Amino acid sequence: MYHAVGLLTPQTDFSLSEAARRLQAHLPDHQVVLEGQRITVRHQDWSIYVELEQGEHLRDEIDGLVSRLAGVEPEEADRYVASLRRLQIFSEDVDPMMEHFNTYLSVIGVLKSFSGILLVDPKEPGTL
Repeated sequence: MYHAVGLLTPQTDFSLSEAARRLQAHLPDHQVVLEGQRITVRHQDWSIYVELEQGEHLRDEIDGLVSRLAGVEPEEADRYVASLRRLQIFSEDVDPMMEHFNTYLSVIGVLKSFSGILLVDPKEPGTL
């Protein structure tokens, strides 16, 4: 299972519809579906999701995450907290042979193409 968090600034150019478009262009042999606040990227029997969450309930979680990241200046951290939005990038399907690792890296790469987004490994925590 893969997991990453995308922190967004209020000035980001990220949108789910544009992310879905870029993902489909970058992964033409995958099925990319945007439904509500979630993008599903599917290949064969394996899926990875990009889900947008927003709301005041995220303030403490985002603050706690950015406070543990090396190299994030306080002003930058404040912008991520102020947006009250984050992305959850995750797969619920196991991948013991790492057959889908490149798809995960491609999704991360596409998301990194947006400005105003910081992708984080929540287990470390460290930036991707």
